[in-house]
Amino acid sequence: MRKLFRPEIEAIGAQRAAAIVNDALREAENFKEEDIYVQLGTALAGMGLSPEKDAGVEYLLKPAGGLDFKISPLYSMVALTKAVSEPMEREDAEKQGKDFWEVFRQKAREAVCSDEGLLKLIKDAKVKEALEAALPAILAILGMASLWIPVVTAMVTGLLMLIVKIGLDSFCEIGAGC
Repeated sequence: MRKLFRPEIEAIGAQRAAAIVNDALREAENFKEEDIYVQLGTALAGMGLSPEKDAGVEYLLKPAGGLDFKISPLYSMVALTKAVSEPMEREDAEKQGKDFWEVFRQKAREAVCSDEGLLKLIKDAKVKEALEAALPAILAILGMASLWIPVVTAMVTGLLMLIVKIGLDSFCEIGAGC
């Protein structure tokens, strides 16, 4: 099977993933949860997205503010440009980020915590390795393909920081039947 990327590009991707995990581990204790929620909410708004709260829906994110590119692409493009260029109030960003975290946490638990290899890393207290192993599942849950988009990198780092804050074993409810 032919690889999609040259080996050096894949190596850079692995280095970027390791850097994100290292940042999350190093900075988790320096940030308050509220500040991480604000950053997540602001990142979502910057992409014109909001959390999908309907648990029955497969997707984690949806277009914000009624944007619908299928119905009216031009109107949605203008609305998106306006939405992402306007500043967001801190309280609104924090609420968006908190809502996003709750939705992410529910959906991620199923995908991340059902991986036996990852659970073994958590039980062996190999946090860095566990977070690196969880990155592909986290990106898939977000519906994102890579860590090359700066706002995605910021979101993933924030999510990892929240996971570090609560602890991987708590996130996966180890002992409580994940």
